[in-house]
Amino acid sequence: MKRSALRSVLLGLALVAVGVLAVAAEAGEPKKGGAFRLAVHQRPPTLDWQFTSAESTRRVAIHVYENLFTVDEQGAPIRQLAEDAKVSADGLTYTVTLRKGVLFHNGKELKAEDVKASFDRFKRIGVRRGEFGALKQVDVLDDYTVAFRLTEPVAAFIDMLAYPMAPPAIMPKAIADAAEGGKAEIIGTGPYKMVEWVADKHVKLVRFDGYKPDARYQKPTGFGGRRTAYLDELYLVLIEEAGAREGALISGEAQGVISISPPSARNLSRLKTLNMVEINPAGKTFIMFNHAKWPTKEQKFREAVTAALNMEEIMAVAGDGVYQLSPGLLFPGTKYYTDAGKEFYNQKNPAKAKQLLQEVGYKGEEMVYIAAPDLQQGFKAAIVVSQQLRDVGINLKIESYDFGTAMGVRGQQDKWNLFHTGQIPEATADPLPWAAWFHSSRKWGFYGDPAMDELATRLNRIGTFEKRFEAFKHMQEYMWKTAAFLPLGNYGSYDGYQNYVKGDDLKLSFWIPRLWNVWLDR
Repeated sequence: MKRSALRSVLLGLALVAVGVLAVAAEAGEPKKGGAFRLAVHQRPPTLDWQFTSAESTRRVAIHVYENLFTVDEQGAPIRQLAEDAKVSADGLTYTVTLRKGVLFHNGKELKAEDVKASFDRFKRIGVRRGEFGALKQVDVLDDYTVAFRLTEPVAAFIDMLAYPMAPPAIMPKAIADAAEGGKAEIIGTGPYKMVEWVADKHVKLVRFDGYKPDARYQKPTGFGGRRTAYLDELYLVLIEEAGAREGALISGEAQGVISISPPSARNLSRLKTLNMVEINPAGKTFIMFNHAKWPTKEQKFREAVTAALNMEEIMAVAGDGVYQLSPGLLFPGTKYYTDAGKEFYNQKNPAKAKQLLQEVGYKGEEMVYIAAPDLQQGFKAAIVVSQQLRDVGINLKIESYDFGTAMGVRGQQDKWNLFHTGQIPEATADPLPWAAWFHSSRKWGFYGDPAMDELATRLNRIGTFEKRFEAFKHMQEYMWKTAAFLPLGNYGSYDGYQNYVKGDDLKLSFWIPRLWNVWLDR
């Protein structure tokens, strides 16, 4: 990798910290106090941020934990717990100094040994550990300095540290050393600390009065910047049924609600007490195949499924009329978006599907299709998908679980053939997560393909945008060519909140609800 590329990344980190410009809402003076109840539709499978990529976990973790780096409003990496970062001339050592005086929720100061222990644990149990194969070790140089030793230059290393999906979240050494995956005590350095998790009811966070806002920034930005906790209490309340969530918003029981359907949002927008925020695209819905179980382990069978589907019909239902047809793994308008492989998308060719089923020897054996009702758009898509596949002779049985339970079932290779899942537009438009998901070390859908591994690894190793874009383009094209996974399209949604909810940069979602720098003006 070229040193100039590394230098530009680290220079960018420094420049962003000088002063962040954010779009500010006319909100008046901030007020401390009060409780905010956010009605959500999914229960988290765990609150261990290193151990799951579940969006429901991130909603909590982003308020509790912090990382060495995070992302700003445009998805660029910025420093968070890191005070500074330097890279060696050969690109094999990143030396990171820490901010001083940062406290964990247990009152202990963050030290370099906590960072090392957190990364050692991440290398053992982190769901993204496959991305960090080039990370040989983390050394403690002094109380506030660590060195990351790589076996080869990794152009995207800072981006990998900053990416907010299942990151190497920093926790106290005592916890990191002892905790198995999914079983860590939830203690971080964030503006809110966790005090209660009732699995089928709510997660309760309270303001951490020992929190040290990052004085390098003037405003919050992305998942970092100057974060301030104004609320006394923050509840993420599980209300799985959409009508009940909306009812909680109308009654005032909830201060905010996420994932409101477009028809409901149009009705709610008539109420003067509420604000509706359009999120479009709000997510991508797609099908994961089980690559360890017949017949979905056969490429021709997966090609048959791909050939059969009419994406327009599927997405019109999934998005309640607000949707985008797109073959891309990333979202239109982002810098890495590509339509590579589009010839395999939205084929609407039942005859081709039937011929491929005959060639693979499928004779109508029952298959299990897992879909979670709390992924509303995905579940609606699954119903249409199942009907279209039945029309070409595929015998599907839909099994429904809440998404947290469904993810547990997904880990059992003999329990399913198709799994309906989704992706939200992350704070960064980088293809890093797809490189992680497609790599065989992740075992995503029990998938493993040496050719895809090579493409995914190359994506993380090369430095220039042009070369990374070409690598990602080839990766997406290969996915479609081998029918490895099946993106269906993008859907829109709405968030809603009471009009007395204010913020100096109020975007309730930013793909994950950010409730720091938010207060109640009543």
